[in-house]
Amino acid sequence: LGSNAYSWNSQNGPYYTVFDIDVPDTLPNIAAFPAGGNFVGSGEYYNGLVYMTDVANNMYEVDPVTGNILNQYAVTAPPGAETYSGMAIDPTTGIVYASSTDIATSSLFTIDPPTGVATLIGPITGSPGNIAISFDGNGDLYGYDILTDSMFAINKATGAGTDVGPLPFDANFGQGMGYDPATDTVYLAAFNNGTFLAELY
Repeated sequence: LGSNAYSWNSQNGPYYTVFDIDVPDTLPNIAAFPAGGNFVGSGEYYNGLVYMTDVANNMYEVDPVTGNILNQYAVTAPPGAETYSGMAIDPTTGIVYASSTDIATSSLFTIDPPTGVATLIGPITGSPGNIAISFDGNGDLYGYDILTDSMFAINKATGAGTDVGPLPFDANFGQGMGYDPATDTVYLAAFNNGTFLAELY
C-alpha cells in the first residue's frame, strides 16, 4: 500500500534509508549516516521527524526526506551496560517509549525524543535480550527477544513481560519493529541468524 519505513542500514554504508514495506529488498541510500562509527539501535518517526539513538547514547534528529541530521544531543543513559534497542509511539496517547538491553537484562522507559530525556519505568521481566518494541492500534505494547526467540506482551505501566509465543526464526543482531496505522499491522525488520539474511515479517 506504499507505506514507508524509515531506517538506518549498517550494511554497505552505514546509511539512512526509506523503504517501501511492499518492496523490502530495495533499500535506497538516501544519505550517509555514520553516527560516529556507533551502531544505531533504535528509532521512531515522531511529529514529522525521525529520531534515532546509538549505542553511545546520542540522539539524532533527522529530516525524514533527506536524511540530514538536524540536531544531535545526549539521551538519558540506560542502566548498567544496557543500550537502547527499541523506540515506539503509543498511537492512543502519543507517548513515546524506549527499550534497552545488554543481552542479560532489558528495561522500559518513556522518552521525550526532542530532548533525549528518558524516564525508567522498570525491567522488562522475562526478556533478557529485548531487541525491539512496537505498539498495536489498541495501544498494547509488544517486543521480542533475541535470546529466547520469543514475542512478549509488555505492560507499559510496569515493564512486566509476558511470553506470548516463539518466533518462527532464529533472531540475532540488531532488529526493529514498527506499527503501520494504514493497515493496522505490526512489522518486524528482522535478522534471521539461520539464513543470515535481513527479513521483513
